[in-house]
Amino acid sequence: MTQYPHSYAYRVTLCAFLAALLRVAEGNLAGVTVTKFRNDIADAYYVAAALFFDGLWTNDRRAGAILGHAKAILRLRWGVECCVHP
Repeated sequence: MTQYPHSYAYRVTLCAFLAALLRVAEGNLAGVTVTKFRNDIADAYYVAAALFFDGLWTNDRRAGAILGHAKAILRLRWGVECCVHP
């Protein structure tokens, strides 16, 4: 059970879930096109990989928000520190 937060599959699922929550929080689901949805999924994969390394190097606001929330969940629920710079 404690191996979940260290797996790539778990982190992709977490990031995809957070991307969907951000869309719901914005409240404009009718305006979400297939292209935007595809971009959200790509961001989820990108952020999940970034959680294993030095963080996210982008100016994408949505991806940065997903990263921040995912780091908080991994730290608070599982005690896993991610993207820690020396």
